[in-house]
Amino acid sequence: MKNNSLISVAIATYNGEGFLRQQLDSIYNQSYSNIQVIVTDDRSNDSTVEILEEYNKKYGLMYTINPTNLGFSRNFEKAISLCSGDYIALADQDDMWKSNKLEALINNIGDHSLIYSDAVLTNEKNEVIHTSFKNKCRDIAEGECCFCDFIFKKNIYGCTMMFTKELAQQALPIPSKYFQHDWWLPIVAHKMNGIKYLDKPLMSYRQHGSNNIGAKVSQGKIARMYNYILCADHRSNRNQRREQRYSLLKALLKSDINLSDEELEIIKNALSYYEYFLYPQKTDLNFCKLVNNLKKYIYEKDYFLFMDILGHVICKS
Repeated sequence: MKNNSLISVAIATYNGEGFLRQQLDSIYNQSYSNIQVIVTDDRSNDSTVEILEEYNKKYGLMYTINPTNLGFSRNFEKAISLCSGDYIALADQDDMWKSNKLEALINNIGDHSLIYSDAVLTNEKNEVIHTSFKNKCRDIAEGECCFCDFIFKKNIYGCTMMFTKELAQQALPIPSKYFQHDWWLPIVAHKMNGIKYLDKPLMSYRQHGSNNIGAKVSQGKIARMYNYILCADHRSNRNQRREQRYSLLKALLKSDINLSDEELEIIKNALSYYEYFLYPQKTDLNFCKLVNNLKKYIYEKDYFLFMDILGHVICKS
C-alpha cells in the first residue's frame, strides 16, 4: 500500500553547518516514519561531515562525500541516484520541514509523477517573512502546470518536491550541463503522469546570505517594474540569465525527450524572445511583432515578459 511505501529524502550538502541540524531534526520528526535519508556532501570544509556522522550514528542517516566538487545541481543528481525509495523527496540543507510534510505529499500524489507544495518564507532566525512563497513570488508555477510554464520563467523549487522512483529512473542522468535538476524533473514529469500542486505551506524556506538560489522576495512590484525598464545593472544580470536559458532551450531540443508540435512551437517562440535581446542581428523581429508572437504568454502567464521587452526598447532608443 502507498501509505507503507518507503520515502527516500535526498539532501545535497555543502558547508551547511549553520542550519543542517535543524533541518535533519525536522526530517526525522516527520509523522510519516518509513523514510531513509541519503546525503551527498560536495567536499564541505566546515563541520558538515561531522554532523552527518552524528546523525548516522543516531538515526542511520547514509552519506557519501564526493571525490570532487560537483556543484549544486549535479550533487542533487547524485543524491537522487542513490535513493532506493518508492518516492523521493528533495531537501535543502538550510530549510525546516513541517512535521506532516511527507504524510501530506504521499497522501495527495495519487497517480501523478511529481507533487510539490507551497512554503512559508523565513529569515535566518526562522522568523516568518511571508506565509506563502507562491503568493509572494511571481515565478512559481501553480495549479495545473502546462509546458509553457516551465519554458516561460515559471519554476517548481526542488525543496518542495516529491516524485516517484519511476520519474527518477526516466530523468537520470540529466542529459545536459545546462539543465538544473529542479527544472528537468518537472519537464519529464509533465511528459509522464503529470504534476500535482498541493496548496499548503509544508516547510519553511529559509532566506539568508548564503542561499545558493533564493526567493528574491525583497522587492515590491513598483521596484521590480523600475528594474525591468530602467536599471542598467538589472538588465545586465538578466542578459546573463537569458544566455543561460537560451542555451538550456537549445539543449532541450537536442535531448531525447519526445516533444509535441505544440511544445516545439512554444520553445520556438521562447527562443525568438531570447534572440530579440541577445542576438538582434540574427532576427528581424521588432517590438510589435515580438509582442504579437508572445501575447498569449505575456497576458496569461507573466506580464513581466512584456516589461522586459518594453524596457529593452526604451533603453535602446
